[in-house]
Amino acid sequence: AKETVLKLRPGLKILAHHNSVFEKQFGVKWLSGFDVVVNALDNLKARRHMNRLCLSAGVPLVDGGTGGYQGQVTVHQKGLTQCYECEEKPVPKTYPVCTIRSTPDKIEHCVAWSKYFFEILFGKEDDTNMLADMTQDKQESGHGLDSIRWHKQDKEPQGSAHYAWKVFHRAFQLDIETQAKMFEEANKKTRAPVPLEGFSQQHAEAASLREVGVKRTVEQTQKVGSVDDDAASFFSCVRAMVECRGDEIGGVSFDKDDQLAMDFVVAAANLRARIFGIAPASHFKIKSIAGAIIPAIATTNAIVSGLIVVEVLKLLQNSHKFQMIFVTASSSHPLSASAMPPPNPNCLVCRDGAPLLTCWLDTTKFSLSDFVTKVLKDKLGFLEPSIDVSDNGRELCLFEDPEESAENLPKIMSEFYLGDNAMVSISDYTQDLESKILISHRHDLDEEEHPGGFQISAQPSEKHPASCKRKAEDPLEEDRTAPKKQNIGAAGEDLDDLTIL
Repeated sequence: AKETVLKLRPGLKILAHHNSVFEKQFGVKWLSGFDVVVNALDNLKARRHMNRLCLSAGVPLVDGGTGGYQGQVTVHQKGLTQCYECEEKPVPKTYPVCTIRSTPDKIEHCVAWSKYFFEILFGKEDDTNMLADMTQDKQESGHGLDSIRWHKQDKEPQGSAHYAWKVFHRAFQLDIETQAKMFEEANKKTRAPVPLEGFSQQHAEAASLREVGVKRTVEQTQKVGSVDDDAASFFSCVRAMVECRGDEIGGVSFDKDDQLAMDFVVAAANLRARIFGIAPASHFKIKSIAGAIIPAIATTNAIVSGLIVVEVLKLLQNSHKFQMIFVTASSSHPLSASAMPPPNPNCLVCRDGAPLLTCWLDTTKFSLSDFVTKVLKDKLGFLEPSIDVSDNGRELCLFEDPEESAENLPKIMSEFYLGDNAMVSISDYTQDLESKILISHRHDLDEEEHPGGFQISAQPSEKHPASCKRKAEDPLEEDRTAPKKQNIGAAGEDLDDLTIL
């Protein structure tokens, strides 16, 4: 971005930082030195984080996003307009664990499984991964099933092929045979999975190493290969991870921009799709699913970028009328604008005082790790939360630093001060944010409606109790009185990550 701008205006002084917005160096104090912040980020977590930093620093935020032929620009000023989180944004679709693990019927289910599979093979050890049992040695159906985690002794000249075959044999043959028998015993009407036959370790040995970092052509990304192509690609990717990136194994996370990781997910997803009778998909489609991407249109990006600049100039000239602008595919009304609404008094982020939330979940099954990851980080957007609870007059800190609190993470909530009616205090000093959460035990949440296993609702603000009264009384009932507004760029756009200060 810096190089492009300097070609147009060589005299400008631009200091570019190529790093994550979550780095501590980019905190509230650092942000306070700027007049305005412009967001062009590609995920909800990063947008939430920047919104909270801007609120704490008192710096206006101009947020822009695109999705295909649609786009929007919004301007947020603390105390004068809604913040970015005053209205709940759409999040990527999630699916029940049992569907992904045992009964997939969409390519999306297979892609989700493949991402978990990649993490369990090459990422950090994680007992909460739905495929964690594949890392344990066990006996099943007369087979001795070894852990599929890579071990250093596999890094011999022929070791990568042996390991690639072991992983393939376990995931696409042995485990599928077991699932097929379960289908037969349960007399399920749906099609039983069929193991991939006709493959052996010789296929893994014959597979060429996947070239790391080589991008595909447009034609290649649109093509759907054969089962032999996908198997060869799978063997190649596993062997390349072992031989070319072996030192990274144990700490790799899936990233749609990691070409090798993406090729692995495409191959694994299509192999699993064929096993369950699901039509395979192209590299382009699977990448769109895996990264929650709506393909970017250059023209839309250019229009939204121009609108962002106009709004920034208004802010800098102190002659700004706060507004939100929408770009549509309509030929008669391609642009529409309206005034930014005032702050939502019941917003969990910018309201006065720490909000009180109620969280319904099964406290006998949720661990502290589940609560931190699924509820606090993924749902509520905390970055580095700490958890405090009062017990018989004692103030206890249950979680703060992940390393220091590691022994607490596996503990079940009901057995660790977080049972029914427990009141916990949450604080995140990186975002200058606090909240209180009332834990309420509930074992009958519908898994299809709440795949995360929990439901959360906010108590209404004391200044405006009526606005959330009915929703607080029945958290599982949808608030149909709330206006439905489109929020482009919350979770689906594929803009390059960029924040301009």
